[in-house]
Amino acid sequence: MKRITLSALLLTFTSFSYATNQFNAEVLISKSNHKIETSATESLNLETDYSTNSLGLRFTALINNNVGFELSAHDHGEGDANIWHATPLYEGPDDITTHYEFYRVTYPTKLASYRVGVKGQIDVFESVYLYGRVGIANWRYKSLSPHDFYETYDYRKGASGYDVYYGLGASYALNENLTIGIEISRLSIDDSKHSNPSELGIVLNEGDKYKTSFQHDLNEVSLVLGWQF
Repeated sequence: MKRITLSALLLTFTSFSYATNQFNAEVLISKSNHKIETSATESLNLETDYSTNSLGLRFTALINNNVGFELSAHDHGEGDANIWHATPLYEGPDDITTHYEFYRVTYPTKLASYRVGVKGQIDVFESVYLYGRVGIANWRYKSLSPHDFYETYDYRKGASGYDVYYGLGASYALNENLTIGIEISRLSIDDSKHSNPSELGIVLNEGDKYKTSFQHDLNEVSLVLGWQF
């Protein structure tokens, strides 16, 4: 169903670009803030945050002066997710947990996304526009995904999925072709999967499955340089 939706939007995008000859190409230079929260059970919750530099390339086909369809590709950079793990220390004849030893593990995390969406804009002053955009992002982890924060024995690289993105911005037309703008955007990634408990270093009953889930909130502030033709 998702493939059909993306194909339909792509066909619509192509049709309007030929019909109206109003086409924008934009480069986005962004500062990205990543916040990741993961969970496996009530007692296994991890979180981290980090910042990266990002680049994006976006194409928009305008239906009229106010509405357009867009395609874009974004490299959200590679950052170090620093996760603190705790190892229980046992003492005494009954192996009673007296305290925990904490240690930090750094997971290199690289994220990219490919997006299809709709843009709406209004002109507020001469050559000044306010706009909003919303759509579907196909996100992909190029290295480790947050699921791997638990799976120290079997890393699963290349996790991917679909979630909604949205953004708000303002642009200024320097001339008939060149534009410059500022934009804020957000993509919230939610994913879950079932894992073998042994992969997590946890002993459960034979045959039990473990469900890990995470939320990755990506907030970006972008400088947008555009060319309209």
